[in-house]
Amino acid sequence: MSRTVKKGIPVKWQEVYDTVYPYGDSRQCYFETVWTFDLDKDMLQFSKADRSGRLPLDIVRERPVTFSDFEPCEPPSPPLFNLTEYFPGPFWEPEIEAPARNKVFIRRLLNDFNYQWRHILRGTYNELTFRKLAYAIVQIASLNFRVIECTTSRPGIFGAVIGALDLPPWDALQEQIVPASHGWVVVTQNLADGVSLIEEHLKSQEEQASERSSPQPKITGDYLILSIRHIILYCAHENKLEWTMPEKFLDGASSGCSDRALELLISITYSNPPRNTIHSLPIELQDRVLRYVSQGSVEGARMGCALGIGSPFSWTDGRMEIGSERSHRAWVPFRPIESEIYFGDYRSGLAYRGREGTSKPPYTAAKVAPNVTLNT
Repeated sequence: MSRTVKKGIPVKWQEVYDTVYPYGDSRQCYFETVWTFDLDKDMLQFSKADRSGRLPLDIVRERPVTFSDFEPCEPPSPPLFNLTEYFPGPFWEPEIEAPARNKVFIRRLLNDFNYQWRHILRGTYNELTFRKLAYAIVQIASLNFRVIECTTSRPGIFGAVIGALDLPPWDALQEQIVPASHGWVVVTQNLADGVSLIEEHLKSQEEQASERSSPQPKITGDYLILSIRHIILYCAHENKLEWTMPEKFLDGASSGCSDRALELLISITYSNPPRNTIHSLPIELQDRVLRYVSQGSVEGARMGCALGIGSPFSWTDGRMEIGSERSHRAWVPFRPIESEIYFGDYRSGLAYRGREGTSKPPYTAAKVAPNVTLNT
């Protein structure tokens, strides 16, 4: 069937691992109709900005069809969960001290990620897409990404940084429970399933520990249940189980994550940096050192968070405000540096550049860095 369709319609085809509903923001004007051939369910579905319909493929095989043959259906919508059924109060309210510099930096990255990938986050997505999105969130929160700076022309790269039909190209999390700096991250689209996963993990950890020592120890730990739309911090200490109130996280519709959700995420993923010489310097000198880490300021901000030095990032470059790039632009000399976030070798959809204003060219060969050795 797929070969016949591809052969009969002379357009460029691309294999995808999930379907995307591109309607819901200003980019929908680029799409008249989206056709989905669901071979698993043997259905043909069309989507428009104002209506959707579906039809068994058996009918298509028998005769020509028109829009009147399609049965109306609702566009995909996020699943609804009764969170209070599985996580009733009273809720655990731990005191969390998340570094201010990390909160300021990571919040902006997550909120921009929420906006750039809103065409996926606001709807439904399969397990592979979910694990790719979860991978990105963990990488951002743990500062485990690369910042690539554009300092030369990029022929052939133009248009929107992320299109309304794009899918994440980077790797997916292979496990549902991944270790973090101060506990574990449990990734599941259904928060209730997260509790079962935690119980199985605790049992497995206790069995492994009992083989190494006697008497059998009681395993404790903190778990962050991440469904992307919500976050819960789950605590298993001695014979006591506690959990925080479910916090809204990324849904592609709101402006981004809440303060509490961000604090819960950082509490698990934040890694306490070792002390070194630079920590004894005045904060103003730490800021000056970070300005010489790279040509752009975003990588310096990432390193400041990773090393625990410097002031919270102001998202400015000199007198220029740093903005999120929505489209690729041609690079010219003396133009502010564009800093793009990569997960491994793949673009994340996040790119930043200072907005041109009255600032002089920010990077010249005459800059001389202070004589400070940075030991990480």
